[in-house]
Amino acid sequence: MKRIILAAAAMSALFVAPQAFAASPTVTVEGTVTPACGVGAQSGGGVADPSEVVLGEIVDSNGNLSVAAQTITFGNIWCNGNATLTMTTSALDSGQGTPADSSSFVSKLDMVVTGKIIDTYMGGGESRTGTPLTAPINQAFETGTGQYSQATLNVTLPAGTVGNDRPVAGSYTGNIVLTAAPQ
Repeated sequence: MKRIILAAAAMSALFVAPQAFAASPTVTVEGTVTPACGVGAQSGGGVADPSEVVLGEIVDSNGNLSVAAQTITFGNIWCNGNATLTMTTSALDSGQGTPADSSSFVSKLDMVVTGKIIDTYMGGGESRTGTPLTAPINQAFETGTGQYSQATLNVTLPAGTVGNDRPVAGSYTGNIVLTAAPQ
């Protein structure tokens, strides 16, 4: 009888044992993504990063400033999280200093940038010579192709000049810089 009880106990241990030794291992996988911003590498193609905008002749036959608004395009800019986007615009400068007849001539011209890239990512407004436009963007973003990389450039006489002031002869150069920095 003892043998039957021991055999029954041994058999019941076999049926319970697999449950007692079952395990469900858990492997935790972790990783991080450092906040970053960059240019180019648009997901799915993109706009080539322009190196310059050529305005050509910027005066009319009377020597007065006459530049039609220009559509300009920025290459792709991206940030993988919250970022600050800043646009700075410098004057178009002939490099000649103040003209001797500064009551009739100018050697620097203002640039004003407005439009879709500013409206979409910077909440509207304009970037004008000497006044940067800065906006926080509280999400990952990519300017991408088409309308979201475009802006409108206007060239104007500097503040305080008269409408008939004329730019001095020469080549004019300025910069528009769009900077993205992670927060």
